[in-house]
Amino acid sequence: MAASVSVLSVALAACGNDSGGGDSTAVADPAGIAAAEAYLASVSENPSDIGLTVPLSKKPDAGIYIIRLQSGEPVAKLESDAMAAGAQALGWRFETVSVAPNAEGPQQALQSAIAKKPDGISFSGAPSSAFGAATVQAAADAGIALLGDTVVEDPSGPIISTSLDNATQVANWGKMVAAQFVVNSKGLGHGATFTLSEYPILVAWQEAVKKYVDEWCPACKLTEIDSQASDIGTKLPASLVSTFQRDPSLKYAMFSVGDMTLGLTPAMQAAGLSDVEVSGETPAEANIEAIRAGTEAGWTGFPVYILGWRVIDMWARHFNGDDLAPAEKVLLPLQMITPDNIDDVELNDAGYYVGVSDYEDEFKKLWLVN
Repeated sequence: MAASVSVLSVALAACGNDSGGGDSTAVADPAGIAAAEAYLASVSENPSDIGLTVPLSKKPDAGIYIIRLQSGEPVAKLESDAMAAGAQALGWRFETVSVAPNAEGPQQALQSAIAKKPDGISFSGAPSSAFGAATVQAAADAGIALLGDTVVEDPSGPIISTSLDNATQVANWGKMVAAQFVVNSKGLGHGATFTLSEYPILVAWQEAVKKYVDEWCPACKLTEIDSQASDIGTKLPASLVSTFQRDPSLKYAMFSVGDMTLGLTPAMQAAGLSDVEVSGETPAEANIEAIRAGTEAGWTGFPVYILGWRVIDMWARHFNGDDLAPAEKVLLPLQMITPDNIDDVELNDAGYYVGVSDYEDEFKKLWLVN
């Protein structure tokens, strides 16, 4: 989801804002299109490695107990599965605590996790403020460290790091989606970006798309749409269709997370909107298959398995007493998946993006694990 959106907070009502050009007399900027093309080409090849090269100072002690707070989004479960595999490689204990999809859910989940007395608790997606200051302090008082990923905040109190899948990472994914929109629309497109503002990290993606569209494409127009996570797969497809029916000039749909497109294709087809180009970040397996089928234009590869192992890696460095800075500076691998490279990207048997085929071996080498 950018990120995986693992903690739900209060859902916000859908709304939209327009920005950019859209004037029928506007002229495309050839230099901007060329810059977008060059950037897109630079992120089209398969990543060669996980990017992380600094090994641990020693093999971590076995038996460390980590809990992850997890909501019901499919991508959140994938990250948990990856963390479980990484923890197993180190001989650690790992489990998840479910987060209810309501305002009290995050705080209740953290309270439940604290009661289990783990060594560390991971959270993702929503800010630590969703847990309540008193509950975060309770973790600190219990000597339990917290680690956030896919959030937009600096570490404080018991939170040891928030660097993984942060705003810098997500800005790169926004830049990738913006580049494809500019190139495919020949510098004259009207598109909509769809996000879930209850997750600040997804707003950061939307802002990055706008930043680079403004830079490369003065003749383009963007409409920004905010939706509710609770509407994914239910009310959201019809709401998205209505957005495009209200404004026939909209021909490009860019999503901050692939789960938002659940049920979208049949709804768009039934409404006769087959000419709308779909793209975004954090694709589900269905989005990747849609690229192969030619029904969606492109998605940023979201290496959720590498992210899960990176979270465990950060925990390992913390419990070793190693410096976190070398790992915090390293972004996740970047790749834009398009019809031109779909046959070459690294996927697993389920069709989900992996990015680097031997990532587990790379981590084990850094961890001094045979």
